[in-house]
Amino acid sequence: WEGASHGAAFRDVSMNVMPGEVVALFGKLGSGASEVGETAFGIRALDTGTFEANGKVVTLKGPTQAIDAGVGFLPADRKAGGAFMVRPVAENVSAANWPRMARLGWITDRLEAAAFRRWRDTLNIRSRNDPKQAMGTLSGGNQQKVLLARWLERDSKALVLIEPTRGVDVGAREDIYTSLRDLAARGVAVLLVTSDYEEAVQVADRVYVMAKGAIVTSMQGDDVTSGQLLSAAGG
Repeated sequence: WEGASHGAAFRDVSMNVMPGEVVALFGKLGSGASEVGETAFGIRALDTGTFEANGKVVTLKGPTQAIDAGVGFLPADRKAGGAFMVRPVAENVSAANWPRMARLGWITDRLEAAAFRRWRDTLNIRSRNDPKQAMGTLSGGNQQKVLLARWLERDSKALVLIEPTRGVDVGAREDIYTSLRDLAARGVAVLLVTSDYEEAVQVADRVYVMAKGAIVTSMQGDDVTSGQLLSAAGG
């Protein structure tokens, strides 16, 4: 993002996420951080400024263009914006990849099952060994892992996650953190949008702090502490 603004939500935001790192965008609810994350997936359009993906300035008119640009996205509300709860887990993993997976215009259960099994063990998805298991029968943390698998299967070069551990248990939270670090090790650029200062401290290589619609500071390394984050975000 360079000089990016959107309505009253945020203004003049400039930040970058490089391949191989986890960057947190930390801010209290209402800070504008979530809205910044949504512009990377074409959910919100920039009024001013630019967004660059994989070295190219892109104009995102919707999620389709974002996916084509190599961006994956996990929304804060996975039920409303990401997961198909009544559909099989294999279908959820494959959803962003259907055009690539189709053979003569058809997508088979076998292809979807292979995609699910490819990532089940890698991400420690706790489920039955059944690609047809309904997404809604998994715990919240395991649903998030299935959505992560969706973008791994797509081979996304950048991943934006908004409040990815909201409503998940401690064990699943640690698994998700491990997965994010593994993604970065694979060369993925990971942006973690969070209002949880402990999450930012634990996972991020660098942190941008937002307050009242603007980035107020950035920090990295030993400077990323709970006290510093809370102080910069306004207490």
